[in-house]
Amino acid sequence: GNYKSWLGDMLRAINKKESVNMNLTKKSIGDEEVLLLSSALAENQPTVRSLYLEGATISSRSLVPFAKAVLDSRLSKIERLYIRKTALGDAGAMAIAKALHQNTSLEVLMLSKCGISCKGAIALAQGLSCNTTLRRLNLDRNFIRTEGFVAVVTQIQPSLRALSANHNQLTDAIFATGALSNNENNLHVLSELHLNGNALSDRGLLQLCAHFMDKQSRKSLTLLSLRDNPDITERGVQTLQNWLGRDAEIYYQ
Repeated sequence: GNYKSWLGDMLRAINKKESVNMNLTKKSIGDEEVLLLSSALAENQPTVRSLYLEGATISSRSLVPFAKAVLDSRLSKIERLYIRKTALGDAGAMAIAKALHQNTSLEVLMLSKCGISCKGAIALAQGLSCNTTLRRLNLDRNFIRTEGFVAVVTQIQPSLRALSANHNQLTDAIFATGALSNNENNLHVLSELHLNGNALSDRGLLQLCAHFMDKQSRKSLTLLSLRDNPDITERGVQTLQNWLGRDAEIYYQ
């Protein structure tokens, strides 16, 4: 009864086109519930301030139709979408990427611990290239390597202010010559970059300094988080701090 009541209440709110916040992280929710929500959201298009979906029983089986029905539309009114600890995978990431081409409402997108590899990240990059409303993107705790991260940073638009790729499989190669150190990358648009729990070292930070040789870049990045990268030392951080300027906050321990 309790299960049906919360789902019923939520569906009724959607049917009334009320502005809703939907946090389903404490509910026992799987693909069937997500498909029900997708149908209601697609039919009514209420303003959704935030939607949280979490759980191992939520997979691409429901999240791909969700992306197509709810996100892939200029009518979509979801502002913040948080998908965590699901079996979204690359298939789901690719569906969300396609939706980003059309979507003009989404400001915050979290796809954390969703089994996304470089294939999914590269697809997301293509979606980002056409999106001018997304402000924050979180890809924490996936399986993204250099190729996927570089693709994303190459395609982000000036609207994106914060990028998080904590606990992936990133090495100094993400800052290597030929990867980011060309004029195509958009690293300079970010004000926040979170790269905790990867395999970065002082050498990578020196390569990163090259990106901030012009004043615009240095002024833009105000927060850089590098915690849990064992080969980053105080000396490397100090060198980077000198490039970024005193106002930039760098966390590394």
